[in-house]
Amino acid sequence: MKEILILAGVLVALAVLRKAVPFLLAHFVGGVVGRAIGSHALAQQPDTIHLEKCTTESWSNASAVQPLVAPLLQRGFHDAGVFRVREMAGLTLQLLVKSDESLIAAVYEHPQAGHWVDLAARYQSGRSVTYSTSKPSGLVDRPGHPVHNAPGADVGSLLVRMRSEMPKQPLQQLTPFTAPRLFEHAYAEAMGYRKAKGISAREVANVAERMDRAA
Repeated sequence: MKEILILAGVLVALAVLRKAVPFLLAHFVGGVVGRAIGSHALAQQPDTIHLEKCTTESWSNASAVQPLVAPLLQRGFHDAGVFRVREMAGLTLQLLVKSDESLIAAVYEHPQAGHWVDLAARYQSGRSVTYSTSKPSGLVDRPGHPVHNAPGADVGSLLVRMRSEMPKQPLQQLTPFTAPRLFEHAYAEAMGYRKAKGISAREVANVAERMDRAA
């Protein structure tokens, strides 16, 4: 799920660049220039994050969050807290855990990216799988950490799909107490990979095309 959080941050950085240099992003996203744009967007993202617990009153739009959280609680997930991310202004998230299935959910509120839900599982091998209501970003998945996007899907249906499709392998155990630290650790791990690999010119072009379609 941290992949989605990382991609959201990268998308915001690219969106800022697009406003500043729209002609550049529209016409010169290939080769060295495209990679430089991707490197700049990644450089804006923190290497690590810290979750700071807050209250449900911290939501800017609680009426948009409730329909995402309620189906999870109704299906046996337990609240692991509402948090702000110290390094990401405006971002609020709620973690929920279903310990008997080793599943974790994150409900996000972001001033640019909006509201979305990630359902995720982390395997004992270190791999993970994420099912998300967010739109595809245009960036390539990290190997061993696929993200299945289902924009517009309701949370209950997405959970059913995840249970039927995800690999049946030993999972890391989760509790509401361990979830926040696992979230921070997984973010750092994923960001380390992204910064080492970089964002290709093709990925930057994909993101620019997505932005054009959404405009």
